[in-house]
Amino acid sequence: MSPKKRKRKKRKKEAPIEIRKESKIEVVGDISEEVKEKIKKAIRSYVETVNNEITSQLNGAKISSYDLSAQVGEGVIHISGEFYVASQEGGNPEILKRRVMFTIHKHLPKIRRDTDYKPLIKSIKVNVIAGGRVESIEEKEREDVSLWRLTKPKAEQLAPNLYLAVDPQFRQYFVRFSRTLLKEIEANGVLVDRLFIEVLGGVREFEINIELEGKSKEMDEARLQALIVNLARRHASELSKIVGKYVWVNKVEVSLSKEAELSTKAVEILKKKESLEKEVEKMLREAGIEELNYLLEDKKKEVEENVLKARIETSVQMLRQKMQDELRSIPRANLRWLKLNYEPKGSSVELIIEASLAKIEEEGLFGALSSISDEEIKRRATEVILRVIREVSQETGVQFKIGRLSIIVR
Repeated sequence: MSPKKRKRKKRKKEAPIEIRKESKIEVVGDISEEVKEKIKKAIRSYVETVNNEITSQLNGAKISSYDLSAQVGEGVIHISGEFYVASQEGGNPEILKRRVMFTIHKHLPKIRRDTDYKPLIKSIKVNVIAGGRVESIEEKEREDVSLWRLTKPKAEQLAPNLYLAVDPQFRQYFVRFSRTLLKEIEANGVLVDRLFIEVLGGVREFEINIELEGKSKEMDEARLQALIVNLARRHASELSKIVGKYVWVNKVEVSLSKEAELSTKAVEILKKKESLEKEVEKMLREAGIEELNYLLEDKKKEVEENVLKARIETSVQMLRQKMQDELRSIPRANLRWLKLNYEPKGSSVELIIEASLAKIEEEGLFGALSSISDEEIKRRATEVILRVIREVSQETGVQFKIGRLSIIVR
């Protein structure tokens, strides 16, 4: 028998990729032209940041052009398009295209910071031109990502009042996040009955939702919510660098209950106590006994201290938030973290301020642009901090003094 002839399948020749020479950004959505221009500007800045990292970490590689489309919805931007990356020194195209794709995802949060819209990649293709060859990698939005919400794991109890729901694959990262957040909330005088942290996603990003039930004598629900958002966002930003994915805080819900209901007898006794205290104060004033004047003075001092303490805490919280917002707006720099400690001293409040900013390299897509020095960033940051302190001081009536100011630029 004659051996069977094996039929060889002819490989279909892939159509050559047309390498674009011009870059293009298209913004579509039911928004004003002003907002469209703002989003275009943010995407250009994002592409420059991506290109800066590519040129610094992948020798001889740079983005030669791009074609991007941004579909704007309610609070989100769906991004699709192509990047064309040229490598003059050749290299392994497989490694290059995967590292470029990683860098594209890594810097997506920059668009959110600049526009207040959450960026989502709908479809991105990276074309790498290396050693005379063109290789591509494409990533599309996975339709089954939303199923995570239906199949999410049950909440794990980490402490008597702490619960965490997260994919077991990423548990190690969010256990510490959860325990640190609980510790910091309790350090602010909050009695936490239940803190539930839900982490969704894991494919390209993590979404954090937080629910808190507890009691607080010094803060209302709005102030406590602002505090938790601030703490959670700071830790989420640090976590993004560790896991290499976008981690963001989506929702924080706070429910504060009053202290446990007292018995009728206890309520009656407390009312009588309050009535007796007022009667004693009245008798002291009428009698004018000098030896007992200190009782009235101590009571007055206690009330004044409590009022002043609440006013200072509110002012410092406002100061911290404004300072973060203003430092983030400094051109060619990103705020990494801000530490603000304070100590009341007499009629004023002494501030200890530490800020760390990352300098953005100013190399454009097609040539080097003028850069900015570390000293210039420090000067601008100092001006911003001093201005914010003056504004908040005038607004709240609390006098602030700087005990120490340290600004780090990297």
